[in-house]
Amino acid sequence: MEKERFLAFTDAIIAIIATIMVLEFKTPDKSGWPALAELTIPLLAYALSFFMIMTVWYNHHQLYRDIKNITPRIFLLNTLWLFIMSFFPFTTGWVGKHASEFLPEFFYLIVIFLWAAVFHLMGP
Repeated sequence: MEKERFLAFTDAIIAIIATIMVLEFKTPDKSGWPALAELTIPLLAYALSFFMIMTVWYNHHQLYRDIKNITPRIFLLNTLWLFIMSFFPFTTGWVGKHASEFLPEFFYLIVIFLWAAVFHLMGP
């Protein structure tokens, strides 16, 4: 597989995941600062997830800068990495709605841990 095609596909999936996350936001039923203040936790969860994804997206390109060919191992690890990343809209929304509860935060942490571990395995 050509590296450029591989990276373009990965870029597209990352863009879709980031877009889905922002689409999860619901507009407040009322106007005004109090209604907007109710979105503080979901907005912080979204910002954290968004900047993590964008930082790792940049690092992904740096990781593959010197690689010439995409091997089946690289392809499978990258696919697993994208699959785990696809849980970000769900976990981000769940944490945003239930920030003080254990299970949503624990699940978010597990997704981040697995995502980082697979990214580490992708390295040379």
